[in-house]
Amino acid sequence: MAAVRRKKERLVRSTDDSSGAKPTAPSVDVKKKLASAENDLRKAKKLHLIPWPVVAAVTFCSGFMWVFAMRDVFSTGKHINALDMPMQKFINSEVFYDDSKGWKSQKGGISIIQGYSTDANNMGGLLLRKVSGVAALAVHSHKLAPVLFQPDDLHWGYGHFDGIYFASVISNLAIFVLYHNYYDDMKSADADGIANLVLILLLTEAMILFIALLSRKISNISNKVKMINTSGKPSNAIVARIVARTVAIVSSAICLIAIRDLFFPGQVISRIPRDDVYLEWTGAFIHSPPIDSPEYEENYLEAPLFVGDKFVSQLCALHLILSCLMKFTTAFFIKVGKDGSGKKKCKYFWKIQAITGLLLLFIFRLFAGAATSASLDLRWHLMLIGYEAGMFCLYGFL
Repeated sequence: MAAVRRKKERLVRSTDDSSGAKPTAPSVDVKKKLASAENDLRKAKKLHLIPWPVVAAVTFCSGFMWVFAMRDVFSTGKHINALDMPMQKFINSEVFYDDSKGWKSQKGGISIIQGYSTDANNMGGLLLRKVSGVAALAVHSHKLAPVLFQPDDLHWGYGHFDGIYFASVISNLAIFVLYHNYYDDMKSADADGIANLVLILLLTEAMILFIALLSRKISNISNKVKMINTSGKPSNAIVARIVARTVAIVSSAICLIAIRDLFFPGQVISRIPRDDVYLEWTGAFIHSPPIDSPEYEENYLEAPLFVGDKFVSQLCALHLILSCLMKFTTAFFIKVGKDGSGKKKCKYFWKIQAITGLLLLFIFRLFAGAATSASLDLRWHLMLIGYEAGMFCLYGFL
């Protein structure tokens, strides 16, 4: 685009008399060249800018979900509007928000995290709610960042955002399915108002993104543009192998636990040290006691009363899986490319993953004392999350 502008400026200057006399009207040839330059500029803008329907849909839909995720992290249990109040009661999060003491109140923020765990303070449940918020921030930030802060060297028409936005469509549909599965329970708790809003936003955004990506694929504009790979790597090569290995190790471990929490809540994985302590601390044995276990005999009658806690646990697991999907997309599915833009794309999204990874590390560190009092050691969790976040910082910001 800058080259087109310079070409236009040179054409305008060429109409001036070299002797310094008053310039005459441009000739017919110069007018044609100016019109050609204007046309090239319009084509360059069309190739660069993200279509306005995508901008509007992502800004409104993902922006709404991003605000809710931020609330879950820094003001757990606070209802944003009247529709949200029944939802907070349904998921039993309102107990973490107390504004009865004025400025001394602990309104679901960082100050509510205590250094010990009891049945009353439910630090394990609070951890799930805050981790779910951080993971949701990571998922929705991948959609919002290109729309709000599109870099000059990443272009929509060249397909630079295809990988992330295809993963975003899958993410929206997955969250939609989870909400839909709990819709009857939410309706019985009068929380269907906010559920309907979330379902509409997720489906609308997914449809608009899919149609925009499909139309870009059909037009195939990028194949009509001559591309030169100056990266020195094959176009189908992985951008950074060390990042790919880190993601394969750390995110795979996160996905293993999250998949269990999503599809088999309450089931102990014997190969994971003190996994039963983790499940007990986070309340999985209460809302999903495993059959033929002492917890089942003790809690199976009360388990249906904690369906909201089960929803929170599965939503947290799903958000973690989807955030890992974004990491796998940048590490394995975004290649160097025909134009060598793979590194630029990955660096842009690695910055987002670095910031959200550090925030996740911060949250886990705050709960280390409470976990220790419940006989759960979070040092391995901190080490793995910190290592992955540090690798994203190294390759994203340097």
